Amino acid sequence: MQPGQVLRNGAGTIVGRLTPDGWLEKHVDPARHKVRTPSGWATDAVHLETPGLRGVRLCLPDGTTLEAPIETWRRYGRLMERGHGLQVLLLDRYWAVAHPAEPVAEQLALF
Repeated sequence: MQPGQVLRNGAGTIVGRLTPDGWLEKHVDPARHKVRTPSGWATDAVHLETPGLRGVRLCLPDGTTLEAPIETWRRYGRLMERGHGLQVLLLDRYWAVAHPAEPVAEQLALF
């Protein structure tokens, strides 16, 4: 494992990078990447076998960061194949919010 190393899916598209602290970091858009039924997030099964991997970190467009350690993936992950190669699904309840989104400032009415 090398920090900054890019990880690609079976089609060759970059899906994430390895961080210096050992996490697979993926920038995802829930509208495109979230599994709806059952509700959770998936990643390529082969990526979870990366030596030294600590877990998966998801960075959402609103600034929220979700994390799930590798032990959680091994214990609760579910194999699935939905046309994107063999993936492992981790249900929503197993993700921790590492950095919540910043509140959006809004203009208050004067009257």
